[in-house]
Formats: sequence, C-alpha cells, structure tokens
Amino acid sequence: MKRPWRSHYTRDWRLDPFVRGLPLDERMVYQELLDIAWDENGLRAEWVETGEFVAKQIGLSPARFLRIWHRLREKFSEIRPGLWSNTRLEDERERAEKFSESQSKKGKLRHSGSAAAQPNGYDSAQPSQSHTQSHTQHTTEETDPPAPAEPEFKFDFDALYELYPRKRGKAQGLRACKRQIRTQEEYDRCREAIAALIAEKRDPQYTPYFSTFISQRRFEDSAETARPPEGGRQRNLGYTPPIPPHKETRLVKL
Repeated sequence: MKRPWRSHYTRDWRLDPFVRGLPLDERMVYQELLDIAWDENGLRAEWVETGEFVAKQIGLSPARFLRIWHRLREKFSEIRPGLWSNTRLEDERERAEKFSESQSKKGKLRHSGSAAAQPNGYDSAQPSQSHTQSHTQHTTEETDPPAPAEPEFKFDFDALYELYPRKRGKAQGLRACKRQIRTQEEYDRCREAIAALIAEKRDPQYTPYFSTFISQRRFEDSAETARPPEGGRQRNLGYTPPIPPHKETRLVKL
C-alpha cells in the first residue's frame, strides 16, 4: 500500500555519522532515494543499476548518479528479489501499517457494538429524539466502552513562548513541547528555567532559539541551576552587583 506521508526524524538524520560525512549534493540524493523508495515501495534493481530512471527523477546524469549510488549503496539492502530499500524505512512502513490496521479494527468494533445494541422494533427511518438519546447512552455506557483516549495536552505552551526571552523558532518549539513536556512537573520546571534565563539578562545572541531550548531539554539543566539548595538561599542566577568605584588615595605633605 502506498502512503502519501512518512515519519522523518530530523534529529536522527542530522546527527547520523554517515549523513554528516556526506557532501551536500550526496546528502540530497540520499534523501531523494529514500523518498522514491517510500513512494514506490522500494527501488527496482534496474533503476539503480543503469541509473537512468532515478537520475531523471532527481535531475542528474546517469554517470553522476552511479558514482553517488556506489557510496550510498551500503545503506540499502535487497528486501525482495530485484527490489532494494532502506531497513529503517521499511520498519517505519510496517509500523504505519500496523497502526492503520489497529485503528480500522477499533472502528469496526465500535460500529458492530452500536448495531448490536439497537433494540428490537427500532425504526431507523423515524427515530424519536428520546429513543435516540437513550439508545446512544445505553450503547456508550454498557455495550461499547470507549477506547482509552490519548492524553490531552492542557498546558499553555503559547504562554511559555511569550515568556521566553528570544522570540525565534515558535512553530518548531510548540511541536517540540508536545513531545518533550508531558507532565505538570516538566511544565513547571520549564517555566522555572525560562524565568532563570530572564533573570540572567543574557545577551539575546547567546540565548538559544525557543525550539532548541525545548527539543534539547535544556530547561532541565537551567531549572537545576535555578533551584535553591536544601536549607540554603537562592543561587546566583547570573546577576553580579556592581563593584563600587575605586577611591583614589592622595598623599598630602605636612
């Protein structure tokens, strides 16, 4: 089954030693090959052996593509006779298919449960309002218990961004919040860390983007610095009182 989307883990991609060792043009060809393998359920052997089809897709000459493919080939394996793909790419495809199947089964169970719960003599063409309400309540509460709901994020992530001293990376940062901040304790720790940054009065150019601060969980380090020790006073958050000017001492002849 062809899927119009796939998961792309940007951090894994950027920090992968193999990817970091590739020149920019070869890195782009690698990404294009992954996209083609996803869309076409794999790379056909003749595509990569002659290089003509893939080279035309990505705008390279066949000779240039074959030179790059020789280096990238180690990241692909033959999943079926005459068909090549990336191992992790196929793992993601299998995970996506299993998720779709589980969602489909849940939908069928809910539909069959609702149909089985209809009382005898039920007229689907002209249901009364009271009968519909009682039937819906009976189906929901007794015969078709709802599946566990996904946790709802009730944290005000926009407030975190407005509080943050450097207004850059909002969209990526808000997405990272949903992945990195999942408990009230983490949310409070992040607010404390941002408050500590504000108290430091740091030059904005040395303050990370909001997205970097959240995705790399820098609020954990900052929050630890901002917390006072047991039984002690608040630690210095970067503010140093001004030093009084030096008083000159003059010698006076007597």
